Amino acid sequence: MMLHDRLAGTTVTVSTDPSGAFAFASLCAGEYLVEVDATTLPDGWEPTTCEIGDCSPLAVSLGADDGTVPGIAFGFGAPPPPPASACFFGTGFWKHEYAVLAGERRGRQHVEPETLDAILRELEAATAVDWTRDDGGLEASDVCAILGRTGSSPCERAEKHVVASLLNFAFNGAHRGIEVDTDGDGVTDATFGEAIERMEDHLVRGSDEDCSAAKRIATSVNAMVGEECGF
Repeated sequence: MMLHDRLAGTTVTVSTDPSGAFAFASLCAGEYLVEVDATTLPDGWEPTTCEIGDCSPLAVSLGADDGTVPGIAFGFGAPPPPPASACFFGTGFWKHEYAVLAGERRGRQHVEPETLDAILRELEAATAVDWTRDDGGLEASDVCAILGRTGSSPCERAEKHVVASLLNFAFNGAHRGIEVDTDGDGVTDATFGEAIERMEDHLVRGSDEDCSAAKRIATSVNAMVGEECGF
């Protein structure tokens, strides 16, 4: 466990005991940042307590000298295994679903609104790209706008297909370990997590060539055949 003194710019490290307890004592008043040293975690372990606010790193403010950082518990554990089967859909499917949710058109829903809303949250958390263009949280209308684009630039076309791929990722439990086909040869060659990183890297670079590469990866992933999807 590491404690960063945000004023002095120094870092102190302690190890937890077998039960996970730790303490930083005799601290001066000030602002600190407590975080788990990720290098000490087993490979693949992920946070388990972020949803309740105990996420590493965590800011701590001490109002008096000789203070002790109050009880903080960070949960980490092995991620669940990938689902036995997965469902993949193209831009048309997701455009329909989110148009229904946003009230822009009517039609037979395949995914319940509550599920779609949860998928939005997963999509927002899973990607470093700001799909809202800095206008706040990700909403159904944002997704509709992206999927409904008719722009002719390589990057506009790429973003539409990448968003559909991210929706597939979230729809399948947001599991980075799902194996996907990124080059269209019918053989899985990467995990979903790796595919997302490649697509984002291309989009961030932003050249026509990079955007076209991102689109190719997304299109290949979205074209995978899902079994027993129930639609």
